[in-house]
Amino acid sequence: MSKAKITASGLNLRSTPEISDNIVTILKKTAELDIVLPDANGWTKVKWGVYTGFVATKHIEIIPDAVPVVMTLADRAVQIAISQLGNSEIPLGSNWGKHVEKYLKSVNIPSPGPWCAAFVYWCVNEAAKEMNVENPIAKTGGVLDQWGKSKKLRITGKPRKGDIFIMDFGKGKGHTGFVSGVVGDKINTIEGNSNDEGSREGYEVCRKPGGRLISSCKGFLRIA
Repeated sequence: MSKAKITASGLNLRSTPEISDNIVTILKKTAELDIVLPDANGWTKVKWGVYTGFVATKHIEIIPDAVPVVMTLADRAVQIAISQLGNSEIPLGSNWGKHVEKYLKSVNIPSPGPWCAAFVYWCVNEAAKEMNVENPIAKTGGVLDQWGKSKKLRITGKPRKGDIFIMDFGKGKGHTGFVSGVVGDKINTIEGNSNDEGSREGYEVCRKPGGRLISSCKGFLRIA
């Protein structure tokens, strides 16, 4: 992807190249954006942060000699996970609701149930569909089932941003989510079916303040 900058004071980023479509967000004059697809009938598909959409080509200017941005599947999966922060069960404690339902149904679970692994699968799958690549992780709502079926993705050594952490609490119970950063002996995370305390039986997509100890994890999966 090449880089571009905005030549207007602000732009409407739209989900489809139609003037009548709903506005996704407003881009500021100083913002840089990545070109996803070149000009098509006066509209160019771009990416700005976690947002992807179309802007009028006449309002963007390619930045010469820009270093191409290479986005990995893991990068995009984390961005998608970030876009889901705050999504919660409705009602709380039900393991259900419009957001949780879509996560669970992505792994063929049609009814309420623990959904941290389903959340991870849904994010990776959405990223894989966008990038037109195969989803490398197993289609399962089970944390330890995912671990067992993903031996080729297991890593040794220190995790990095984009890895999937796996926790094992015994008796078949586990918890999972994304590594959003590594600080010393801890990982910052984005995880579903959790809460601020980091419970594996929480009610929302959130970050765990203070992170989690790397040593508390059974291991990590690397998807790209």
